[in-house]
Amino acid sequence: MNPSIFGDPLHVTGSAYKLAPATKVASRPLGQWNAYEIQAKGNDITVILNGQLVSSLKNGNRPTQGYIGLQNHHVGSRVQFRNIRIQPL
Repeated sequence: MNPSIFGDPLHVTGSAYKLAPATKVASRPLGQWNAYEIQAKGNDITVILNGQLVSSLKNGNRPTQGYIGLQNHHVGSRVQFRNIRIQPL
């Protein structure tokens, strides 16, 4: 676990890690499900968390093809995913 990243806007729930910081905290309390809508169109990314726009990247420098990765925050953390849908633009 790396405690130095906690509280960093680039690592807050809803940020596009290392690309665009979260502008607000919109995550639900521990034990409740969060709902994300992530749109990646060209070099633009927007993240809506629980109905609130929390992160936006315009003209980013990222690959436009590749893998979709789902992650936990640190070794030992527990994470679950459900109802994942991918819709081509």
